[in-house]
Amino acid sequence: MGMNWLISLENLEIYKWGDLSNALVFQDPSKYLPGESYVLSNRRKDNIETMNLLTGKYAVYTAANFLRPQEVKKTSPLKVVTNHAEPTNTRRILSGGFFNPEDWGTWSNDTVSTFGFSVAKPYPKNLKMTLTVSPYLPSVRKEFLAKVKIGDEIISERIFDTEKIESWEMILPTTEIDENGILKLDLEIDRSLTDAEIAKLFDKRRMALLIRSIDVEFGEE
Repeated sequence: MGMNWLISLENLEIYKWGDLSNALVFQDPSKYLPGESYVLSNRRKDNIETMNLLTGKYAVYTAANFLRPQEVKKTSPLKVVTNHAEPTNTRRILSGGFFNPEDWGTWSNDTVSTFGFSVAKPYPKNLKMTLTVSPYLPSVRKEFLAKVKIGDEIISERIFDTEKIESWEMILPTTEIDENGILKLDLEIDRSLTDAEIAKLFDKRRMALLIRSIDVEFGEE
């Protein structure tokens, strides 16, 4: 994707984008960043659309707008392909407990991973979400149970016992959208790989579910 910079006009400091925590995506940036903070980004599509050009290459965004997760609207469903070709969009929706994006998607860990998105007002009664996923089932683990939760509420659960691409559909209530308009979800895995099992595997990462894409649209109003 290239390099992005965060610029603070209050103290004229420049931060490398890679030094910032992805966790800021799900919080209020104004609490953690200088009030007059802007991001210089080489998002070519946005350059063309907004004409916010800087030396013909970089667009200028407020930090809050750049950090905010992608938004689902009534007239504009959200679709995020979580691979290395879209690293910024991937990290804006997958906030914690995920490995780096790869060609085919992004792996969750085998305990708890967090993701989410913003929702445009007026909120519907619910949202429809489809995860396109593939499980990691090495020889030492034949199956596992995955749960999507909002807070303590289990929204959907599913047993994965074959290594194939699957569509996991669910209905999300909107009652837990936070004050910033963001709905946060947890992906919980009930069967972690043990140290002894990891030792037998070539890939030492504690992976569970490969997230290939996330689709969200408005449901009942």
